[in-house]
Amino acid sequence: TVLPPSKFRLDPCFSLCDKLVIAEASDYSKKEIMTVFMPKDDLNLTVEVRGIFAVSNQDDNVNRIFSRIPAQATNSSATSAIPMDTVYETYAAQIIREVVRSGLASYEITDVMNNRDRIGAELHQKISDRLNLTPITVAQFGLADVQPPEVIVKAKEAAKEREIEIQRTEADKQIALKKAEAELELADKDQQIRLKIAETIREENKIVADSVTPAYIEYRRLEVLEEAAKSEATIFFPVEMANSVGLENRVFNNKKK
Repeated sequence: TVLPPSKFRLDPCFSLCDKLVIAEASDYSKKEIMTVFMPKDDLNLTVEVRGIFAVSNQDDNVNRIFSRIPAQATNSSATSAIPMDTVYETYAAQIIREVVRSGLASYEITDVMNNRDRIGAELHQKISDRLNLTPITVAQFGLADVQPPEVIVKAKEAAKEREIEIQRTEADKQIALKKAEAELELADKDQQIRLKIAETIREENKIVADSVTPAYIEYRRLEVLEEAAKSEATIFFPVEMANSVGLENRVFNNKKK
């Protein structure tokens, strides 16, 4: 007779006594680490799978456990027990290992690493379908960890280093371009300033050149002579008179005297 969890006492006996057989029916958490050969990569992949399992509540399945799995002795001579670990190893372990190995073997290692959740869900569904024929049900299952071979790790590290180097080179190039653009902009501004200064000087010189006419020069000469005539200590005379014959005779006559 199958009894649900409860508190009860066995009837006292003296010769032939009934023996109580207990089967664990609580949720059972299991972790397994497996090495799976991956044909597409010709490498081994180490995976850790975890799941939560329980005994089906159908009477037929429960009776199968009691009738086919030997009970183990306990500390009490009146009771024996069927541990959940034994039920798992009997009905679920081989199915899970087979499904995981065959399921992962259809992928490449990088696919498993990049799509762990999706592939874990696929394995969960396949295991659930296979366990429907056993007293075990699976509540949760998935790929808890994936450890790729060292060659894959080194290849991904090298690829990441190349990616970082490319990003660094691109960043340096962008910095150099920005500096060149800034220097070019400054050079253009400096050239514009120098051109503006040259244009201003040219305009000023043009204005001065246009304003210095022969009449203006004569006017300025007369102004200078007028100022010079006011001085008593020095005698001034126009440069044009330096070659004058009259001036030479006058100077000569003064020397005779």
